[in-house]
This record gives sequence, structure tokens and C-alpha cells, in this order.
Amino acid sequence: MELKEEKDRWILSLVKGRINYFHIDYRLTVDLVDEAAKACLTIETAFRLKGPNGEVSLTPSAPSSLAPILPLINTKVTKVVVLKTGRLNVDLEGGLFVEVEPDGSYEAWQIGGGDGWMLVCSPGGSVSFFRDTKRSAD
Repeated sequence: MELKEEKDRWILSLVKGRINYFHIDYRLTVDLVDEAAKACLTIETAFRLKGPNGEVSLTPSAPSSLAPILPLINTKVTKVVVLKTGRLNVDLEGGLFVEVEPDGSYEAWQIGGGDGWMLVCSPGGSVSFFRDTKRSAD
């Protein structure tokens, strides 16, 4: 798992990545794992699951709306793209992807890696990057 920053985005590349875990409360938490590491994605606002057969809107605060995402446990994940405008895309096998737009009032999502980094989508769409320097130095 490798996080790279480019001019207008961050790209998290996974090697043999997959969705390992879902946790649902008022938000959706997804563990993404690959051969080397784990990242935890938390989505707190409405988002879309898109694919060859169309798209569906999902809302974490309405757990029954999340039913379409549940069969994706163990689905392959190739990369996560975070645009600096706040949009997040998770690319999945079979032409599927999850798309989360920024929210005007709330933190729409956050994603963090086990080696001490975190990206957070602030209200309105800016993205903040955090790194635990003590943890990454170990």
C-alpha cells in the first residue's frame, strides 16, 4: 500500500487489495487491506456506488440504504483517489467504484493508514493531510 501526492490529488495504490470489513453506525467504516498494510475509510455523508449497470445512492445514517454495498466484502480494490477538491473515489473490480463528494456542512469522509497518515475532507471540500511523525519514524 502506497500513498503518493500529486499536484491535484493523492493516490493510494494497493497490491492485491480488498475490502476486509464493514462497520455501520451513523457512518460507514471500511477496512481496505493489501499484502503490506491496512487503511481505514470512514464515510459520514451520502455517497454513490457506480458501475456498468448504473449507480445507486447510499446514506450511512440510513443503514437500510447500505444493502447494495454489503456484497462487496472481499472485493478487490485497486486504488483510492482523493482529489484536493474533496472528491474521493475507490476503484473496485468489475468496473465498480465508490464516489464520495464533499459536504458543505460536515466532514464527508476520512481515510487513514496504519503507518500514521490521515486525509480528512473538511466541510466545503478542502482536504487536510496529517502524519503522526512519531509513528512513521518507528
